[in-house]
Parts: sequence; C-alpha cells; structure tokens
Amino acid sequence: MIKWRKNSHSDQTVGLEFREDGIAIAHRQTVDYGNLLKHVDFLPASLESSNIKMLGDYVKANHLQKLPCNVVLPQGQYQLLLVDAPDVPEEEVRSALRWKIKDLIATPLDDAGIEYFYLPEDGAHSRKKMIYVVISELSRLRNIIELIKAVDLNLKSIDINELVMRNLATSLIDPGFEGRGVAIARLRQGRGSVSLFKKGNLYLSRQFDLDYQAGLLEALPEDILALELQRSLDYYERQMGQAAPGVVYICGDGVAEDKISDALKVSLVSSIQYLDIGAIFGVPDDGDALEFQKCLGAIGGSLRAGATHARG
Repeated sequence: MIKWRKNSHSDQTVGLEFREDGIAIAHRQTVDYGNLLKHVDFLPASLESSNIKMLGDYVKANHLQKLPCNVVLPQGQYQLLLVDAPDVPEEEVRSALRWKIKDLIATPLDDAGIEYFYLPEDGAHSRKKMIYVVISELSRLRNIIELIKAVDLNLKSIDINELVMRNLATSLIDPGFEGRGVAIARLRQGRGSVSLFKKGNLYLSRQFDLDYQAGLLEALPEDILALELQRSLDYYERQMGQAAPGVVYICGDGVAEDKISDALKVSLVSSIQYLDIGAIFGVPDDGDALEFQKCLGAIGGSLRAGATHARG
C-alpha cells in the first residue's frame, strides 16, 4: 500500500521546458517510496493560443497555482562553452568570464546572462582547471520570469538541458556503475546530444546532427548514432582520462524501447539501454511512454533543487 505524504507545496515541483513545438510539463510529488509523476503532459504550440494562455489554463485546470517551478531551456536557446578557468578570486570569476568569452558567443555581451560551473578536476586531461559557461539572452530569461509570474507559479530556477539530464542520471545510477558514470543520449528531430555524468557531475556534452524526424514508426539511424556515441566515449576516455560509462541510455522524441535493436545494443563497449521513465518513477496509470520521452526535460527539471541558474 502506498502511503502518501501530506499534500503541501514543499513536496511538489513543476518542471517546464519551453520547446519550439510546445510546452512540456511535469508535476512531481515526493512520496514515501520516492518520486511520483502526478502529471506529464505536452501542450503543442498553437497559432490560436499563446504560451501564457495555454500554460495559465493548464495551471488552473490542474490546481498548480503557487507551486515551485523549474524552467528548462532546451538546446538552441543557450550556448554551453568549456574554457580554461580564469585565475582570479572566486568573486571575480563571473566578470573575468564575460571578457574571456566575448568573442566566442553569438549573443551581444550586454544582453548575455551568464552562469558557470566547474568541470571536475579529474576531467581535465592537462590538469588545468576548466569551467563550463552557460550563456543565454537576458531578454529571453526576463520573458520567462514574467510568464511564470503571470500564470501564478513560483519560479525557483532556470536551467539547461544538460543539467536536468544529470538529475535523471542521478536517479538512474546503478551503485555498481558509480565509479564509471552513465551517459544519456537524447534525440530530437534532426539532432541529438549525449552527456556523460559521474558522481553527480557533468563531464562532457556533445551535440550532433542526425537524420531523424522523430516519427512514431521511424527507425533510429543506428549507424550514425552509434558512430556519434563512439566519438563521445572516445573523447571521454582518451582526452578526459575516464573509464567508459557503465551504461548509455537512449531517449528522446519518438524513441521507444523496441526501436533499440540488438545490433545497436552491442555496438559499444558500454551497455546501451532504453531510458524507461515508468520503471524509475511512479507514473499515472494512463501515462503515455512516448509523451514521457517528449517531456524528459521537464521531468528532469521537476527533480531539481537549488538556486537559480543563468543569472546575469
């Protein structure tokens, strides 16, 4: 028998990912056995209805007002750079980074919101201190803040795809793989990304083009996918000095377990598995596995705790 905690804002979180094709939503509640996904929904973009109306109506219909909310920026709405860490006191790092990256970014420096986090020391082959820098347009971040306020949610963070995939990786990690870590490959129409995590830290993230339209009956482009995964693992092992991850999880739009063939599963030294949300979390009885895949960013965002990312 499932024992439910008292219904309160402190044990519930809403994750949102604003995608080009719509809004992914995940409403998570902490229960005695772990995490329950109370709602997982995708609201397709509509010419007749704005994001603020679609989301506002959804929040009211599902009684989510005032709940803590973590927003996820999908890839394409920010840049992620790995650079040498500035040799300055911590309180001066952000200022030093702005000048360091000014010629590397597409966003004008005056309109750039910047956040950063360090690459673990054992991930730098040269043993130089390295730092990941996240850059997004301040105007985009301000619009998100105003939208979330308008729909009566309580914004706690603005995060990025790689870090919410880390939240999923932390939930997935097998104790036997703790020293080796895991990889998550997320597929979208025309592109894919793979991120490698160990002990709760992001080590490597790569994006690549992919001849894949995310159709329900479309097979995965296994040859190029295996090649891109192998390239990522080669860099992780040779350039970052890490052991191959214990498992590579495949997930994303239109991805189903039966699309991962035996040939793909044995194409790498690491085990390749389908990322099955229903096997990890409590899910609604009428939950749609393909909808879960489309809402992975929002689900990962609902698992996040901590301070806001992407500050200016």
